[in-house]
Amino acid sequence: MVFGAKLGIFIHWGLYSVPGWAPLSHPEHDFTNVDYIKNNPYAEWYLNVMRIPGSPTQAYHNEHYGANFSYYDFAPIFNRESKKWNPDQWAKTWERFTVHYTPKHGSWLNQAEIEIGLFSRQCLGKRRIGNIATLRRQAKAWNHRSNRAQITIQWRFTRKLARLKLNYSIKRS
Repeated sequence: MVFGAKLGIFIHWGLYSVPGWAPLSHPEHDFTNVDYIKNNPYAEWYLNVMRIPGSPTQAYHNEHYGANFSYYDFAPIFNRESKKWNPDQWAKTWERFTVHYTPKHGSWLNQAEIEIGLFSRQCLGKRRIGNIATLRRQAKAWNHRSNRAQITIQWRFTRKLARLKLNYSIKRS
């Protein structure tokens, strides 16, 4: 275990933060897929992906801002909103967290990430929830349903199939 280690928090944002949108997931999340960029699930790529004809980002942009609204038209909104940013408030928020060392593989963090992914897909889906009270109600209902049904994680493939998919081989001596 490492004691006295420093942890830095890097908060970054740009014009893409104004729409704050990206497809929730690539259909296959396959980086080798020819249309991966068209379905890029990262908001930081908003400018590039909105230029791709037929991309979900382009459709979202045209529907919410119009085809004639340039990416750079977000600048005045971004500038106005960034003046409201209070780094001291963020620092107070981070003080509420406790950092724990976790091993790189096989940690409880993997389980937490899986649970968050399940929550995101099963409870939230592709919709946006407009307020915290509704989110809490929806999350509580999802949690009760999951617990009542005793849902377990169904792994998609075995270690052997994962190694095959990732083109990873083990040399045994």
